[in-house]
This record gives sequence, C-alpha cells and structure tokens, in this order.
Amino acid sequence: MDILPRHCINIPGLQRVGRAMDQNLLEKLQPIFQEVFDDEHLEVTPSATAKDVDGWDSFSHIRLVLAVEQAFAVKFSAREINKLKNVGEFVTLIQSKL
Repeated sequence: MDILPRHCINIPGLQRVGRAMDQNLLEKLQPIFQEVFDDEHLEVTPSATAKDVDGWDSFSHIRLVLAVEQAFAVKFSAREINKLKNVGEFVTLIQSKL
C-alpha cells in the first residue's frame, strides 16, 4: 500500500527517493535473475526484456515470477504479468505490492 497518493509523485524530493527505491529493488532482483537464468554475470537493467537475456523463455519466465513472489512475499495476477514490457515495469509492479 502506498503511503502517499500517486499524484504526489512529482514532488521534487520524492522523485529521487523513488529512483533510489527503484535502484534498491533492482539490486535485490539481480541475484534472483542470476539464479533463475544460471548466469552469475547477468546484469539486468530497467530496459531489459526477454529478448536481452539468453534463456528467457516461457518456462524461465514462470520460474522468475515465482522466485520474485517468494523473495518479496507478494503475488501477481496473470494479467499483471502479461502487461509487463521490461524489467523496469516489473520493478514498478513489485513496488506497488510492497
């Protein structure tokens, strides 16, 4: 649940906090991606898509979603997952659940 309403996002200091939280979440996702894709050198970025990661197929996608759900104690609907276009949108979705 968000503490602040969505319309407060454009307050100058809060944008930096939001970006810091995004980066922190991305850093927490890094080892999950590395484990799921069995690549300790994998570096994910917000713009990364399945096309950018070797081995990111439908099976590994399910494993990734389940691993993230377990790591962050959240649940995603199929609709939410199907809407995602890149890792950055996945980070935003995770944040919305925390």
